[in-house]
Amino acid sequence: MSHSTTTAVKADASTDDDQRADHASDAFMIGIDTDGREHDFSRIRDCVTVIDDGAEQTQALNDRPLKDWMAFVEQELGGWDETNVYSGSTFAHLAHQLGNAVTAGEA
Repeated sequence: MSHSTTTAVKADASTDDDQRADHASDAFMIGIDTDGREHDFSRIRDCVTVIDDGAEQTQALNDRPLKDWMAFVEQELGGWDETNVYSGSTFAHLAHQLGNAVTAGEA
């Protein structure tokens, strides 16, 4: 998968809130990769923003499905430490969530 449209912005303490405010209103965190980078997705802007220690990189998806980005992170960036996006049936998703709730309760 080619990702050629990337912009990087270095945030400092005075601009971090301003940059977060620039995210589309529908942006949500899709997960954290194994290197600790947060990945946010916006359907409105059709992009993923990767936040790494205050620096942001935005990648346009160009109408590719989000599952392609999920697979890219899994295959090329070492995978996911945690994710809020699951493929498969609603039943499988609910079973996964229930398993997480039970595990958290046991901790």
